[in-house]
Amino acid sequence: MKMRRGGFTLIELLVVIAIIALLVGILLPALSKARQASRLSVSLSNVRQISGAMGSYRLDFKDQLPFPLVQNVNGGWVICAWAMGGKYNDARWNGVPYDVAPGNRPLNAYIYPTVALDTTVNTANRGTIDLPAFKSPGDKGTINSDIILGGAMRVDQSITGYDDVGSSYMQNVVWFQLFRRNNSTTLASFTEAVNAGNKRMGSSQVDPSKFVLLSDQTAPLVIFGAAPNRFVGEFGDINKSVMGFLDGHADYVTMERRNPTAEDPYANMSIGNMTSSSQTKPYPYSFWLPMRTHN
Repeated sequence: MKMRRGGFTLIELLVVIAIIALLVGILLPALSKARQASRLSVSLSNVRQISGAMGSYRLDFKDQLPFPLVQNVNGGWVICAWAMGGKYNDARWNGVPYDVAPGNRPLNAYIYPTVALDTTVNTANRGTIDLPAFKSPGDKGTINSDIILGGAMRVDQSITGYDDVGSSYMQNVVWFQLFRRNNSTTLASFTEAVNAGNKRMGSSQVDPSKFVLLSDQTAPLVIFGAAPNRFVGEFGDINKSVMGFLDGHADYVTMERRNPTAEDPYANMSIGNMTSSSQTKPYPYSFWLPMRTHN
């Protein structure tokens, strides 16, 4: 009597392979979504932590925001949007005014109070410091290469924003332009504008639950990047950005273009066109200018 040989037939093997392929096709998208949701959760947590540190800073410094001013190569003063906190810039920023040492980034003292940080740039220490609260898991490239290389704001995937300028997150400095006299770059003009903005933030004209303090790199890219201002954000969605608000909460919201209204006359206004006359107009209820956000 012949014994049947063990093992699978070719048809049985093909059926098993087809079932496995089907299961993989079903499970992989779900796993990818779960991984993306986890990364987004980390970024939201980072932004809540940074927003909380901003709140503590404002309590300590009479409602002032942590805006480090730096002198650019032309001698004028500018706000460095990423220098609120974070590690060292990349070495390519050697000698550039925006190269702010970690010890001079105000929020580091609130988030990392026990870490000794340089207050002057020590090139030997670049790459030796890691401050992960300022690192977004979705950070795939820097948007700041145009400052050094020229051209329009774009995503440079040769280096992450965190490794390029020490932070994946940018402060909202667009509102500041409304209070700057004739786009002046003098220290007096900047100080006046910052003081005016800080004062207005404490007024009834600003809803702290809607005013954006900081965001990941998607928001400024949508504002200042090339038309039609549609970009895949850090977590795979068009024009969606992780944002921290004046009241301390964080959210993942969509930005879109809008037309000026009586409520917000500055929507879509070019930053270069904002002059001292804007100081006498109603303060806008917008978030990042010239954009609006919605969930």
